[in-house]
Amino acid sequence: MKKQVVSLLLSCLVVVSTAGCSQTSATNGPKGVTKKMDAFISNYVVDKYKGNLNNPSDKGFEVHKIYGSKNKNDTTTVYLQYFYEGFSYSTKAELETGSVVPASITLKEKGDSYKVVRYEEPGDGDMLYDDLKRIFPSKYVKQISHDQSIAAGLQDEMDKKVKQWEKEKKKV
Repeated sequence: MKKQVVSLLLSCLVVVSTAGCSQTSATNGPKGVTKKMDAFISNYVVDKYKGNLNNPSDKGFEVHKIYGSKNKNDTTTVYLQYFYEGFSYSTKAELETGSVVPASITLKEKGDSYKVVRYEEPGDGDMLYDDLKRIFPSKYVKQISHDQSIAAGLQDEMDKKVKQWEKEKKKV
């Protein structure tokens, strides 16, 4: 009986600790990242892919996982991994392009918005791990490497955005 109670308590502890972890919510996210910054980052990533020759899509979606941030002087550097998917109206919401990219984005407040003063992402292949170590604080490197293979655990959040878009498209 004691063994079952201990097992149950441990299970509850795991569930409670993971339930409190939010992937992208700025209100529950790392200190120094506001909802406004969070939204700006999403828009920045979507805009970054617009018009890209490798991105033939009409509609793009982005979700991200923030690992942390650092404030220095009048800037905030946000360490994250984003998941981007692009869709085409002509193919009726078939995925055209997708990326999972670790990045550091340094923002400076500019009036009611922000300006990106620095954007860095690692190179592919042999450069990846060395670039991760150069761009990110060491405490994030291992997690970021793992998250690359699982789209940073953001597939469910991406699916919700795409399904909402599909519903809205059908109303038109």
